Parts: sequence; structure tokens; C-alpha cells
Amino acid sequence: TGLFVLNEGLFQQNYASMHFREESTGLVTSEIFKAINERGIGDTGNDMIVYGSKIYWVVNVSGQVEVFNKSTARSIAQIPLHTSGNSKQPRSIVANGASVWVSSFDGTVVEIDTNSLSIISELQVGKNPEGIAVLNDHLFVANSGGLDAPNYDSTISVIDLNTNNLTETVVVRVNPSKVIASDNSIFCISNGNYGSIPSLLQKINPITFTVEEELEIYPSDMKRKFLLLKNSTMKEMIY
Repeated sequence: TGLFVLNEGLFQQNYASMHFREESTGLVTSEIFKAINERGIGDTGNDMIVYGSKIYWVVNVSGQVEVFNKSTARSIAQIPLHTSGNSKQPRSIVANGASVWVSSFDGTVVEIDTNSLSIISELQVGKNPEGIAVLNDHLFVANSGGLDAPNYDSTISVIDLNTNNLTETVVVRVNPSKVIASDNSIFCISNGNYGSIPSLLQKINPITFTVEEELEIYPSDMKRKFLLLKNSTMKEMIY
């Protein structure tokens, strides 16, 4: 029992790594994945989730999802995410039911079966999707368009998980990057254009698929535990 720490590593330097802090003793084991598996994880670790008995690590430049046992840190599988031999540049990951979903900068979202650890579907969304969240059997994908600056995207793609079809597109401020599900709403951070258009926190209604509240507090990230208050405005929920 303890804390896994993802170390992204510098872009194209091929030294993403994982440390582990044991809860009972506070002992930190550096490079625990490399020590156990006798190899590195790859180039630029972007996201990680614990789901069931496994940990899924999104490795952007290497173009793969590394799957390992959460109790032993021993690798179970490496799932390649490539198109024509090039990395799809996977970015973020979320779990739902018997699947995990991964967004990639090539404009796609892939579904990975958690039992077979194979890709079972792929959907086209917007430009350079980043953040991804699940609520009410729908997948919300923030399309940043960040690699096409200054021509950013400004949409969130909504996928019905019962049919695996893209059913809605929510228009938000330019360059949306982070989305989380909390208090039966979707919260989105848009980065703006890093100049004349500032970042913005937006609350999206998951029934009407519209932005119902905005708060210009110039955020860059958010975590679900800070958005759990019931029957509150966004200003009351931020602290």
C-alpha cells in the first residue's frame, strides 16, 4: 500500500520513470518499475490510472499504454498505439466498466478491453484531444487543437458508450484541455490562447450538453476531490 509517482521525463529523452512511496514506512523506492522489469517505461509518460488489479500508464512519444500489476509493479502488457508506424501520441486515460479509453493527439479515442488488453474500438473526435471523462454512460473528450496553434479547437466531443457513437459536440472556449466528472456535471478547463484569451473554468450540463456556468479564475488543472460540494455555485466550490 502506498503512492505511485509518475515521472514524465523530458520530451524525446526516453526516460519516463516510476517511484513508489510505501505508506507504512515512508520509504521511497526510486525507479521501481525499471528495477523489477529490467527496462525503462519509454518516452514521455503523460497519464496514469489504477483500475482493478492493474495500473495503466500512457506513454506519449513511445506511443503505447504500459500495463502492470499494482501489487508487484511487474509488466503485464505493452499496448502499441501507432498509425503507419508513427506514435498516435496518446495523452489521457479514463476507465469505465470493462474498458479503458485513451485519447491521442492524432484525433482519436481508442477503447481497450481490460481483460484481453487489446484495442476493441477506435473513434475519430476533434483536433488533438487531451482530457477525457465519463459520466452517465457518456464519454467527454476535450479537443484542444494545441498542436495547431493559433488555430485551436474549441469543442468537447460526447460519445454515447451504449452505442460507441459520437452523438454531441459542445462548444467551449478555445483550447480545452482538462475535463472531470463531479456532482453530476462535467467541468472543463480551457487554456485560451495564452494571450488575449485567458483560461476559463466551465460547467457543462450532461443532459442538455451546454455550458451552464463559467468562472474566469485562470486555472491550469483541477482534481475531483475539490468539486464534491452539493448544491453550490462554482465560486463556492473553489478553494
